[in-house]
Amino acid sequence: ASIAIVFGAFLLFNSNSDLENYYTDNVNWQELPSFIDKGQPENDFNNAEILFKKGEYTKAIVSFSKIDSTQELYPYSLMYIGASYDQLNENDKAIEAFDLLSKLTSFEESSRGYWYKMLIYLKQNNKDKALEMKTIILKDSANFNYTKAKNLEL
Repeated sequence: ASIAIVFGAFLLFNSNSDLENYYTDNVNWQELPSFIDKGQPENDFNNAEILFKKGEYTKAIVSFSKIDSTQELYPYSLMYIGASYDQLNENDKAIEAFDLLSKLTSFEESSRGYWYKMLIYLKQNNKDKALEMKTIILKDSANFNYTKAKNLEL
């Protein structure tokens, strides 16, 4: 009986570790779209992106939050806000930002919101919620990182 308990605990620990490893292997906030061009006049978005790249996540969130929802860069600001909250380990706030992103159906890359939420759920070892996001991603092969999601075993 004790062998079965030890083996079961090992499997449980390993599966959680695998979820976290998938998060670690697939999260790369430095690959977010960049809009910084040399010689371009300063604006709220560029200043916020610079703060993000410097690791000043709290300041970046404040600056990205100034981007109005009617502006063209608003969906990208949500990506950076969510990534900043992730870096600060404020997972619920990261999920909120990515949820807003996924609801912007007029934005071509709104499905990134599902992918990023799935990564945060994996980080949290929330297999059920991660699976829910995977199911949504797999509904449309045009969704962001569809193939990666398809190959993810949960």
